Amino acid sequence: RLDRDEIHSVFNLVKQVASFDNVTYVIAADKEIVAKSLASEYEGGGAENNYLPGYNFFFFLFQLQIDLPKIDAHSLWNCFNEAAPNLFVPNHVDDEVSQSVQDAFESIRQYVFPMVTTYREILLYSNMLSALIPMVYNEVNLSDLCLLESLKIFCEQAYVGIKNSKSILTGDIAYREIVAESI
Repeated sequence: RLDRDEIHSVFNLVKQVASFDNVTYVIAADKEIVAKSLASEYEGGGAENNYLPGYNFFFFLFQLQIDLPKIDAHSLWNCFNEAAPNLFVPNHVDDEVSQSVQDAFESIRQYVFPMVTTYREILLYSNMLSALIPMVYNEVNLSDLCLLESLKIFCEQAYVGIKNSKSILTGDIAYREIVAESI
């Protein structure tokens, strides 16, 4: 999570000390982000999406590159399922809560997981839910809560829009009167 200047500094440092004997460097980086950042440092780079100079420097500096595959959706879902029982198990589960939990799981599987791409997102989402669910599971619809919390991670602008428009969305009578008076 480095900014452009920090990326330049790290790669210049690696370039300067890369010739040590018997030293192997392992650097995890997103090639696209690094190439875009480095391209602006070299002639012709950065303009009109020309990131070739950045890629050239990246490939010059690192002779051996290993591309890691993306985690498949099934594996991500399994990771979430490992954490999920701890999220949705209140002290006293009755049939109504049990159905609510099943509905929440289905909503997460259907609507949230198509947006999940990393294990980090699963951890963040699980942590958010684990903090909220024990406090409110008897007072809210769990599916709605899980979907709203997912917006914080995956569609922050939508979440802020909902938060700022809660009077409109919930049908607040006082707000409707104010709007009617202004018309």
